[in-house]
Amino acid sequence: MSFDEKMQTIDRELRRLQAESLKSGYSATQVEKFASCFFEAARKAQREKWVKIMIGVAVMGLLCYVVLQFKSPYGLLVFLARTAQIKTLSVWDWTEVYQSNCLLTNPLYSPPNDLTLQHCQMCEGVESVEHVQNVSGQELVERYIQRDLPVLVHHGLHDWPDVTVRTARHLAELYERTEVLKRSAGCGFSSNLASQYGGHRALLHALLTRNISHYYAHWENCEGRAGKMLRTVFRRPDFLPPALQMTSSSWLFLSHHYSASIFKQVDVRQPLLMLVQVSGRTELKLQAWRPCYDLCPVLHLTLHAGQALLATEFLWKASYLPSPDGESLAVGLGFSF
Repeated sequence: MSFDEKMQTIDRELRRLQAESLKSGYSATQVEKFASCFFEAARKAQREKWVKIMIGVAVMGLLCYVVLQFKSPYGLLVFLARTAQIKTLSVWDWTEVYQSNCLLTNPLYSPPNDLTLQHCQMCEGVESVEHVQNVSGQELVERYIQRDLPVLVHHGLHDWPDVTVRTARHLAELYERTEVLKRSAGCGFSSNLASQYGGHRALLHALLTRNISHYYAHWENCEGRAGKMLRTVFRRPDFLPPALQMTSSSWLFLSHHYSASIFKQVDVRQPLLMLVQVSGRTELKLQAWRPCYDLCPVLHLTLHAGQALLATEFLWKASYLPSPDGESLAVGLGFSF
């Protein structure tokens, strides 16, 4: 009698015993208590069965590894595998899977191509950035992302209720107490105080120890561990569709009473840019890349606290003007398809 047949026999006997006990006047709780030793024995036998299976799989894997170290068996296995592949082609064309980078197709992905005059039709009639709220991921994809239209989402911070970084000082304190951020070098630091402080960490430290005003600064958290840590603070928004993958880097833009007339480039360079205004406000400008630069209008908008701008990098390049009124803090997040 096999193991499974033995287990089935035991199961039938236990069920019969349970029925007889209930007929004799015992409660279901009492019957379960009486049979607990049988259940434990059955569970133990089941565990032993799986342990044996796992040991068998491990032994087979080890034997295969040892056999493949010798050229003759390896060559035979390769020959058999290739023969099997050829035989299955008439039933299933596995070459499409073999040549594909992904097993599942991303509906937003399209092969990279160059911007041409034909693409300018997507932006030549756009006069302003549309404002939306309570928008779904599917609506964002169909109405804006797939059509390369920028959009401003009013509830950009609605799913960040526990975010504690809302000012430049909060940001500086986060960098001071977090070892990963304290050691991160960052990339692309730009500031009117760059010659004085040299980098974002020195500037943030100075914000805690000195009274600094009339400044702007932005940089990229390009180191993997630093970007990962900041993603726990500024998380992926819930309104974005699952097909959008958040990149490892993030960008920070801060200013305080800084009057400027030259727009600063937002050099995120990801398929999709999301710029979230955490506090204050930021003046933004969207321009089409060449050859659509002269054919499509320049879009101006103001990003207020709690709002988020989404724009595809394929068609649009973004730049910002620090606000001269009070303090401003914005976060840039990149997404790929």
